Amino acid sequence: MKRAWAAFLVTVAAVLPIRIYSVFTWIDPTTGFYKDNGKMAVTGAAVAILGAAVTAFLGRRKDQPQLKESVQSVSAAVFAALAGVFLAGQSIVSLGNGFSPMNMLLAIFGVGAAVALLMAAYDFGCGSMVLRRHPLAALLLPVWGCFRLISLFITYVATVNRFENIYHTFTAVLLLLFLFAQTKLLAGVDAARGAKRVFLYGFPAVIAALTDSIPNIALLFAGRSTLGGISAGFYFVDLLLAVYGIAYLSAEGKRRTSVPMVEITPDFSEDDTLAQNRESAEETDKQNAEKTSEEREYLDFLQKVYHGEHKIVEKREPIPDISAAIKS
Repeated sequence: MKRAWAAFLVTVAAVLPIRIYSVFTWIDPTTGFYKDNGKMAVTGAAVAILGAAVTAFLGRRKDQPQLKESVQSVSAAVFAALAGVFLAGQSIVSLGNGFSPMNMLLAIFGVGAAVALLMAAYDFGCGSMVLRRHPLAALLLPVWGCFRLISLFITYVATVNRFENIYHTFTAVLLLLFLFAQTKLLAGVDAARGAKRVFLYGFPAVIAALTDSIPNIALLFAGRSTLGGISAGFYFVDLLLAVYGIAYLSAEGKRRTSVPMVEITPDFSEDDTLAQNRESAEETDKQNAEKTSEEREYLDFLQKVYHGEHKIVEKREPIPDISAAIKS
């Protein structure tokens, strides 16, 4: 797992400068397109894809974690709570951008996902399993991710040629896969498979979220408009989800593993106690046989000397004494 974290840090350290340089240098403020035809942005994306693939390969889990125990991490609890609060606020504020059925559904499930994050924060902080007792609440987080992805497709349908829209869409896809795998693990639904996939999707999702949100937040603080067609608040949500993912993956990687199943081969060989008892019984039989042989030789000797014979006779009752009765 240490090699996976090393590859993750190298990837983020390599991609972030390229992304920040490209959005500040090569973006045309009037059109929002890259003046170099996106060559620098494509280079950063290629490095991110390669690094994410290597990190996911190195971070694949081979052991089986102890799923009966909860993950306890203060950092994961803090950032899960912050992500939940920002997600709830962003969902409520998004209603002011215009009422539509999709915005309403996205806001409702966004608040529900925020509640799931707060419940997860409670579990991480106290070491409890509230989400496992309420698995339907845990599903609100990936359901919000699905509606968010649908909303992105609707929003970006007219501007699919913008590279940042494509980058942000893939970020939302990876976050959805990560949150879905984590939900199965926290809710106890197919937890064994979720424990392995949470690292497979977690590292690429965090890399994409960091390299997508930080450059846009930097543009926002620089007084410039963010790239893409989404609300600026989602970049803060993605950043907090990325930091929360880092804290969670770190804690999940330290979870105690289960005791591996050991194939037991029956041993039919005798142990020391049985062997000693057997030898003792054989020695006793040998002594009894020798004793019987000595007695038989002794009886044969007496028969030769006294010309007698021995035989087995039945024991009879003694004859009663009737002399006293006769005298009287």
